[in-house]
Amino acid sequence: KWLPDNTVVIQIQNRDQTELELVRIFPDGQRMKTMFVEKSEYWINLHNMLTPLKGSDRIIWASERSGFQHLFLYDYDGNMLRQMTDGDWMVEDIKAVDEVRGLVYFTGT
Repeated sequence: KWLPDNTVVIQIQNRDQTELELVRIFPDGQRMKTMFVEKSEYWINLHNMLTPLKGSDRIIWASERSGFQHLFLYDYDGNMLRQMTDGDWMVEDIKAVDEVRGLVYFTGT
């Protein structure tokens, strides 16, 4: 997914689907930076819930690290700033983000 600073973020997953690396590629095509790596004993589901926030260096990312898929706020360097959702249920899809009000609209179980 393209970020507002003209870098692109890709997901790289191993064949066993137990490790997922989120990588940022810079416009020159010569530089790549690993933002973070997620690991699971069993598997990691691929998804499209990477949402860049306009006018900032932040993204919303979904992870199943707790056993339930929830939303997390990261900066472009891969630092987790905070967990946005939590509980014994799963976020299924991000529908919209209201950056002015600081709201994320999503569907869940």
